[in-house]
Amino acid sequence: METIMLRMAECCQLLFLDLPAPQLEWEKMATAPVPRLDGAAIQINDLLYVFAGYSTINRVHSDVDIYNFTGNSWGGRFEIPKEMAHSHLGMVTDGRYIYLVTGQYGPQCRGPTAHTFVLDTKTKKWHDFPPLPVSRYAPATQLWRGRLHVMGGSKGNGHRPWLEHWSLAVKDGKALEKEWRSEIPIHRGDLTGM
Repeated sequence: METIMLRMAECCQLLFLDLPAPQLEWEKMATAPVPRLDGAAIQINDLLYVFAGYSTINRVHSDVDIYNFTGNSWGGRFEIPKEMAHSHLGMVTDGRYIYLVTGQYGPQCRGPTAHTFVLDTKTKKWHDFPPLPVSRYAPATQLWRGRLHVMGGSKGNGHRPWLEHWSLAVKDGKALEKEWRSEIPIHRGDLTGM
């Protein structure tokens, strides 16, 4: 079995050797207002929203900076909610509303929070959302068929993955349900099952 797996890997490597890589041109952009590590970012049209993150291991940012790609400029800073995570966020947008789900609250590798929020990017107003049943770091987050889906992420110790999958009906930045619905969990998978 091991020999077969190695041969398959060798074939895959040879298969892609002749494909040319795209030539990417890098452009210098305006310097960010503050350095950030492990923050989160999401783009809506020509605006990049950059959330929280670490300044140092002992200090986190509690604000959002907005970068305008068209004007190559930063501006429009505003605060995040006091209870919102500072790093390892799950996040997704529908083009106007940004849904921010759980993550790490505070500096120094502290535990995750179950708090969730939605940001209306037109008004820059925050709204509370029903908390996840269990807190986690960095869940995969997606909008699909009118539901906000949250999957996986790391457990409180940061080393073990969650397999749970929940969803919540949403529309125009509002939760249409009071509680998250349990969905089919992520398949655990392992190499021996190939």
